[in-house]
Amino acid sequence: MKDYIENLPLIDTHMHRISHLREPDFGQIAGGVLSGPNQHYHSRQRILFGVLVDELRKRFTMPETAPPLAVEEERARRVRENPRAYYQSCFEHANVAMYCIETGSPLRSKAFLPDEINFFDSCIPEESRSYILRIERFADELLPAALRFEEFEQTLRERLAQQVRAQHAVALKSAIAYYAGLNLQIPAWEDAKSAYEKLLGGVHTKADEHVFYTHTLMLGCEVAAECQIPLQIHTGPGNSIYFDHRSFNPALLTEFLRDKRVFNRITVILLHAGHPYEEETGFLVSQYPNVYTDLSQTFLFSSLMAKEKIRALFEYAPLDKIMYGSDGVLFPEMYWYAPRRFRELLADVLAALKEEHFMSATRAKAVAKAIAYDNALSCYTKLQDML
Repeated sequence: MKDYIENLPLIDTHMHRISHLREPDFGQIAGGVLSGPNQHYHSRQRILFGVLVDELRKRFTMPETAPPLAVEEERARRVRENPRAYYQSCFEHANVAMYCIETGSPLRSKAFLPDEINFFDSCIPEESRSYILRIERFADELLPAALRFEEFEQTLRERLAQQVRAQHAVALKSAIAYYAGLNLQIPAWEDAKSAYEKLLGGVHTKADEHVFYTHTLMLGCEVAAECQIPLQIHTGPGNSIYFDHRSFNPALLTEFLRDKRVFNRITVILLHAGHPYEEETGFLVSQYPNVYTDLSQTFLFSSLMAKEKIRALFEYAPLDKIMYGSDGVLFPEMYWYAPRRFRELLADVLAALKEEHFMSATRAKAVAKAIAYDNALSCYTKLQDML
């Protein structure tokens, strides 16, 4: 099983554009953390950080006795001396046929400059690049224009649709969890207009943000339906001060998923398998015909419990609605490590299911190929013309 999966091409259905000029403290390679006293130290005490340092030590052919700081310093030296070569090396030999690049990063921060965009994109062969547009980035960039609300709505829809066509985007994405949480209450048009006007006036509450950004999400749903592309939604934890960690269970999206503008009208992908709520995510994916998910945070950031979390997702979710995604972000090593870790864990999980008589060897191989590649083609239909 390991050899079979090792040779399967992957479609990375969710990863982020990054810049070597904006790398945070290296401790965040094991997952972002909020800034504060001793976080530089604490972030390096996580299990996953140690694993990644060990892997880099091997990659740099350093002796086993080389301390973590020496590995960090060697890594920093390589990035500093030739950032393009180092970034490109993280994509080499990964056997990833297509990268679906989310273009809205960094979150609630200054957009990448053209030079930064060109630097990152040039590290990936052109034939292996596709794009995903984040709704909130477009909304935030439109706010300073202070348009009338009706003009804002029309312009947002038009700009999204135009860029879907211009960039041949394969999906839209919402990071609504970072703006309003996932406990979405679909607002009335009048309430959305009032919230928008308060945002423009500079006197607004968190509740106003919730109403406004939920409305922009619904406008994005209209564009997704018009352009016949899926909508990704961030679920699971986040590392922003804006993130409400009480509200990232994807089950909170029930009202949204039942809305007539969404249910059986657009394909919705619950990103990151709702980690750590994989069972709830699996149940949603099984119940709603138009809902899919990916494995990104489940196999990477769950660390010790990765296999258990994948099995929890498999408990309910139809196996033809689960896809690979790296959620590569912040550091280029994620594009190198994620495919390796994914293949290793998927092979172990499927081998165990075979031994436990949940599936035959033939079916296990078919499931591996589906999750690695085939399911993405069925979900992101525009990829079919690119591969």
